[in-house]
Amino acid sequence: NSAFQLKAEMTVGMQQSRLENASEKSDFTRFPMHILPFLYYGDNHRLGLGLSYHASPVKSQKMVQNNAIIETETTYTDATGLVLQYDLIGDNQSSIGMRMHSIDYVPEVGEKITVESVGVHVSFYY
Repeated sequence: NSAFQLKAEMTVGMQQSRLENASEKSDFTRFPMHILPFLYYGDNHRLGLGLSYHASPVKSQKMVQNNAIIETETTYTDATGLVLQYDLIGDNQSSIGMRMHSIDYVPEVGEKITVESVGVHVSFYY
């Protein structure tokens, strides 16, 4: 089927990023929800552009300075951003693709942080 089709997809989850070295450990946790309308074209391609909403973003840091352990936590307001995704569909139950993401996190105190990312993913559907 080579006709164009339009379908929407919503995903929810939990994301955690960690950065760790000998003197510092940082965790960044958030609960994202993505809503993407996808344009299906050809037999196995889809392209989506949608919105991303991240609830309860929190950054926790633990550092060692002068033999003292310093722990901090930064809470950010819920954030919205954009997500662009392309998938190559292998069959009706799997795909491989690329997702680009841009979102601004605004802390309760301090300056905003803009996060842009590109990732490759493999998905299985049931």
